Amino acid sequence: MCRDLPAIRYATIEDIPDLQAIEVAAAALFRDTPYPELALASPISTQTYEMHFANKHPVFVAHIEAEKGNGQDQPHPRNAGFAVVAPLGKGLHLYELSVHRSDQGKGIGRALLEHVVTYAREKGYPSVTLTTYSDISWNAPFYRSAGFNIVPRREAEPELKDILQKEIDAGANAQNRCIMRIDLAHKRP
Repeated sequence: MCRDLPAIRYATIEDIPDLQAIEVAAAALFRDTPYPELALASPISTQTYEMHFANKHPVFVAHIEAEKGNGQDQPHPRNAGFAVVAPLGKGLHLYELSVHRSDQGKGIGRALLEHVVTYAREKGYPSVTLTTYSDISWNAPFYRSAGFNIVPRREAEPELKDILQKEIDAGANAQNRCIMRIDLAHKRP
């Protein structure tokens, strides 16, 4: 775990190159999974981020103090991870959560996820949803440890079924891709 939790703030257009680099670095972990093609996937496009910002949908960025190095006397701040969310149906949907490969295992992803859940609760959303792989440790098991549950496809809202189907149509493994949700109506902050 990270001794000092990251500062989490709203991302800006200036952060887009960092967010894309973080996503590429995080995706490299897929090389040693049943889905090595994901390591080569393109990051979220600049145009998609710009549209997201224009619609006032939050992108949260985790900002940390980097280690001293390269002749620097003081640590320098840098972006280590991010989360992209937007309303979907009645809830809030987590479209992407990425932590730079060099910063994984330090609690940054969990801090971002907790921030998303807190944001959703404060904005009055009854749930947070996402799609992920059930058979990758840093996917469904990670979200399950944070209180998310797998939603059977037949019970999912049409919007979630549409997202899942688009992912499958784009090449995601249909058998192991799943929808997850955390119900906020009964959870206390």
